[in-house]
This record gives sequence, structure tokens and C-alpha cells, in this order.
Amino acid sequence: MPDSWKSWFLLDVAHAQAQTYRDSDSVETLRTLRRIAPAWLRQSGLSKVVIRELLARPHRPRGIVALADSVGVLSLSSHSSCA
Repeated sequence: MPDSWKSWFLLDVAHAQAQTYRDSDSVETLRTLRRIAPAWLRQSGLSKVVIRELLARPHRPRGIVALADSVGVLSLSSHSSCA
């Protein structure tokens, strides 16, 4: 299976996990995607939506702040409540 297909699949899975509040699973899926296609993850609009959604949670999942920072979606306001 081409990496591009794996990337789309994993992003869809991460999005579904976030939508069903399986936040830790979503972060792990996004980390896997980052290992496979880091540039694609940084450029994908949906990945940024998923990451921002996870950042907005009252109890952020472990690892989301570092992941957001590596993808470039971490804003200064996100630093106010640590994960």
C-alpha cells in the first residue's frame, strides 16, 4: 500500500478517534502518521483540525502539546493550560 494511502487512512482514523473522544488513541495515530509522512502531516488541513480539537479538550491527552508544536499549530494561547 502506498504511503499516501496509509497517510489518508491514518488521518481518517485519528479524526474518528477524536470525534468519539478516544483522545489518547488519536494522539498515538497522529504520531504514527508523523513517522510515516511528517511533511504531509504538517501540510494537511484535517490534521490541524484534529490537533486543535484535541488541544481544546478540558483534559488534554498526553503528548498533544508536543505533537501540536512539531506540526506548527501550537499558538501562544495554547500554552496557558499545560498537558
